[in-house]
Amino acid sequence: MKQLHALTGLRGIAALVVFFAHVRLEKYFLFLEPGKELYHWHRSAVDLFFVLSGFTLAYVYVRAGENRINFRKYAVARFARIFPLYFVTLIFSTYFFVLHRIGPNYPMELFQQEFWAQLFMYNDWPIVGNGSFINFPAWSISIEVFCYLVVFPLLYLGLNRTRNKNALVVAVVSLAAMYLSFLMFREYYDVRLLKIGEASNVAWQSYWVAIVRGILGFSAGYLVYFCFAHKNALFRLCARYADFLVLGFVLILLSDVLDIGWVHYTVLLAPFVTLGLAGDKGFTARLLSTRLARHFGDISYSVYMWHIPVFWMLRRHDLIPRNSVLSGVILLAAVWLVAWLSYRFLETPARDFIKRVGKVHRNGWLARVPRSAWAGVIMLPVVASVVSILYVADQKEIKKYGLVENVYLQKGWHYREEWGVWSKSTEALIEIRNTDEMTRIRLPLVGYFDQYLSNVDADAVRLTVLVNGEQYRELVFAADSRDQDLIIDPADFETEKLKISFSIPSITSPRNLKISNDGRKLGIGLKKGVELAFAD
Repeated sequence: MKQLHALTGLRGIAALVVFFAHVRLEKYFLFLEPGKELYHWHRSAVDLFFVLSGFTLAYVYVRAGENRINFRKYAVARFARIFPLYFVTLIFSTYFFVLHRIGPNYPMELFQQEFWAQLFMYNDWPIVGNGSFINFPAWSISIEVFCYLVVFPLLYLGLNRTRNKNALVVAVVSLAAMYLSFLMFREYYDVRLLKIGEASNVAWQSYWVAIVRGILGFSAGYLVYFCFAHKNALFRLCARYADFLVLGFVLILLSDVLDIGWVHYTVLLAPFVTLGLAGDKGFTARLLSTRLARHFGDISYSVYMWHIPVFWMLRRHDLIPRNSVLSGVILLAAVWLVAWLSYRFLETPARDFIKRVGKVHRNGWLARVPRSAWAGVIMLPVVASVVSILYVADQKEIKKYGLVENVYLQKGWHYREEWGVWSKSTEALIEIRNTDEMTRIRLPLVGYFDQYLSNVDADAVRLTVLVNGEQYRELVFAADSRDQDLIIDPADFETEKLKISFSIPSITSPRNLKISNDGRKLGIGLKKGVELAFAD
């Protein structure tokens, strides 16, 4: 199969654009500031990735004269291409940049929900995911996986007979698809979704932007492939004027530099630039086919997945201060080195190994090893890494929620304030490490906030205290008993951990009661001064 070197180089350029824009390269090389829009088209570069992906998969799997795809081999190849590097960067980013954030503002429950969704790469799918990512460029990988699992099979099965030979139809449909993607991005894109944790005040349509962009870009790339395969009029036109298409692309970028346009209009040209460069004619195609361009194309996936973790690591250790050319050189060199090492010693070997195991020839030593054993070999490091991450996350959460030694706020609490901490749900849990020497536990509680009773037209607040899942007592907070101490004798329990939970009938916010602008839902308050008494 002929290699489309120009498209490989184009993929490399797109990955570098994403890298340069994310790290704000102009902050290190100040002379780039006036023309930064020339590489700040990173969002449309991702749309270009989707187009290239649809085109490439059609080129590899939908061959002329073939009417059937081996979807098992296809699935193995896609898994081998995407997952190993994705998984390693997820674990790395989680361990170094996220675990320390687990606490009242980023509770364990939300971390686990997001981690599992990202591990299985569905967190940017609407309804089942919330769109946030630990290594935020990975959002597009989630969409790629959706295209691999759903969009490509549907396109293949639905369009297999027609082969999309009509140049005008393909041109109109592809342009319409990219224009719809453009409109969706312009109207509803919200970058807040990418940050870890739940986003607030985000339009529901914003959760659909990523997947719509992926489906439309991938489909446009798939469609224009058939113009390439049949060498029809649209392909001949794009190939002949490929340099002019690229020039149009650059002019759109320059229009943004001059503040008379917007870089995202480049998405409209993405399918036609891809188709034209596939013809391997003209100056641009030759430039993108050089060894250097192909090198960055080869390591583009590693550049894409590693540039943010490397950037964060360098910033954490203050190795790249802004306004420093030397810092910019260090950053560029570090990302390139890590990406090359990753491609050479992780991405390529892991991909080749998984594909070899997936084949399992009838003859040879591979055939004598059961598939289940190979699955175990592949998945064992994955399982071990996940277990270790979840264990470390649990320990980090306990440390983050610690009040005094042996006392931890486990779940259902807001962030701590000077006076203490409010619970934020109808269930709130405290964990205390029990020892034989502990004789008394005192928890100073606040049963309601100012003016609560008068605003809810009630004379008291009643809540249930459970210890280790069993009802322990009921607390009644009235106007004259707002503050109470909960006293627990640990000798009544023989477990190493005492899980003290508060079951609150209902909670509301001061804003809802028109008391203040505080929109937090508040339940039970735990003041400073938790005391544990021990025998001498």
